[in-house]
Amino acid sequence: MELLITEKISKRFPGVEALRDIDFACNAGEVHALVGENGAGKSTLAKILGGLITPSEGRIIFNGQQRIFRSPLEAWKDGIRVVPQETVLVPELSVAENLFLGREKFINRLSKFWMSYKKWFRLAHEVFQNFDLDLDPSLPVYSLPIAEQKWVQIAQAIIASPKLLVLDEPTASFSEPDVEKLFCIMRKLKEQDVGIVYISHRLDEVLAVADRVTVLKDGKKVGTYDRQQATPHDLVKLMIGRDLGDMFPPRRSKDAKVPALEVKGLTIKRAGIINTSFTLYEGEILGIGGLKGSGQDILLRALFGLMPWESGEIKLYDKKCKIKNPKQAIRNGIVLITEYREQEGLAPALSVRYNMALPNLSLWSRFGLINYRRETQSLLKTAKSLNLQAQSLEQPVWQLSGGNKQKIILGKWFLRSPRIWLLIEPTMGIDVGTKREIYFTLRALTDEAKHSIILVTTDTKELVGLCDRVIIMRQGKIVAEFSEGEITEENIVRAALGVTHA
Repeated sequence: MELLITEKISKRFPGVEALRDIDFACNAGEVHALVGENGAGKSTLAKILGGLITPSEGRIIFNGQQRIFRSPLEAWKDGIRVVPQETVLVPELSVAENLFLGREKFINRLSKFWMSYKKWFRLAHEVFQNFDLDLDPSLPVYSLPIAEQKWVQIAQAIIASPKLLVLDEPTASFSEPDVEKLFCIMRKLKEQDVGIVYISHRLDEVLAVADRVTVLKDGKKVGTYDRQQATPHDLVKLMIGRDLGDMFPPRRSKDAKVPALEVKGLTIKRAGIINTSFTLYEGEILGIGGLKGSGQDILLRALFGLMPWESGEIKLYDKKCKIKNPKQAIRNGIVLITEYREQEGLAPALSVRYNMALPNLSLWSRFGLINYRRETQSLLKTAKSLNLQAQSLEQPVWQLSGGNKQKIILGKWFLRSPRIWLLIEPTMGIDVGTKREIYFTLRALTDEAKHSIILVTTDTKELVGLCDRVIIMRQGKIVAEFSEGEITEENIVRAALGVTHA
C-alpha cells in the first residue's frame, strides 16, 4: 500500500531552485532510500515532508489524503517523524527530558498525576533497554558524544509511534555495531508496516537496507530503482553524472622525515589517556583509527588547547611548545576541524563572507580598518580553489549543503596557511563527489610539505586510501602502528578490536 506519494513537488528559494517536479512514493513496510550529492535536494524534500518548509508547487498524498504540512506539528499529528541530519535536541536538558519533549501531557495523563524526575528517568531507561542502548537518562545532552545524541533523536521519533519515519544521514557518526543495531530496529519497524525514507551517502548501507532507491541530482529526480538493479558504481555515476575514477589521490614518496609535531607522555587521566606518545612528520597524513570513544577526538582537542592535560610534552619542529588554549594553538600554526560542523565550526546564520573572514581579519586590516577589496579578492580566490558552490559571498551559510559548509570551514583555515591540521571526521555526512574533492585537497596540502595532517576517522577506507601512516587507539592508548604496505582494513579492524592473528 502506498503510504506516501509526492507529485510534482518543487521548491524555490531566492536565486535557486532546490527541487523541481519530484515524484516520489514510499509504501507501508518499505525502506525507500534517497541518494544524491550534497545540494541535490534530499534534505529539502525531508523538510517538506516534516512540515519545516512548504513546497512552491506540487502536492503530497499521505495515507490516502491530500496534505500540505505547514508546520512540524501538522506532520507530527499525521504520524510523520523526521530525524534531521543536524542535532535538534536541547543541550541543557537531560536525556530523559529530551526523549519525551512535547509528549509530557500524554505521559502525565497515563499516570494520572505529575510525574517525578525519578519516574521519568525510569521510563527513559526502559526505552533505552528496548533499543539495547546503554545511556544514562539523567545526563545533560551536551555531555553526550554526537553518536549518542543521534540515538536520543532516533529513539525520540520511534517511541512516538510513527507511520512514516524519515532518517536523514542517521549513521554519519555511527560505528559499525551502531549501524547494525539501527538496521535491526528498522527491520522491526518494517514488520509493523512503518514506511521509512532513508537518506544516506553511504551507498553500501543503502543497498544493505533499502527496498528501493531514488537518485536525485541538482534538484531533479534521475530515477527510482529496485535494490537488485543498482550497484554502488551505478549509483555514483547517476548521482554525479560521470565516472568518479580513482577515489583517493596517489601517494608521493618522501625521502627525508622531518618531525613536525612530537607528542611525548601526554596524559589526561579523567579521559583515560595515559602516557601517549607519537610523531607527525612534515608533509604526512597520519591517520588515527579505533572504535568510537577510544580517545582519538579527545587527543586532538587536547592538542588544540580545548582540554587541559596533567602531564606530557609537545614539540613543534623540535621546539617545546605550550598550548593551553585555541588562541595559542592557532598562533603556533595548529588548527582543528571537528565533527560538530554546525555547532563548533560555523555561524550558520551569518554569510559565507563572515564565516571565512572572521578568524582572518588581521590579514586585511591596518590601524583597525579592513581593506574590503583585498578581503573580497582573497575570499573569492579561496572559494574558487575549493570549488565552493554558493550564490555569492553574501549567501547565509545555513542555506548551503553539508559539503559546502565543510569547504567553508576548510577555506577559513586555508587563509591562515597553518602548519598542522587536526581533522576529526572531516567527510562525515558528505557525498562521494565532495569527499573525493576533499581527499585531493588534503593530499595537495601535504605534497607542498608546508602542511602536515592528523586525521581521525572511523571510516576504514579513508585510513587505507588516504593516510601515509596509521596508528590505532583502544581505551585511550595507542596499541598499533602501520606504515605503507601494512595499512589494510583487516589489520586496522583487528587492532581496533584487540584481536591478535591466529
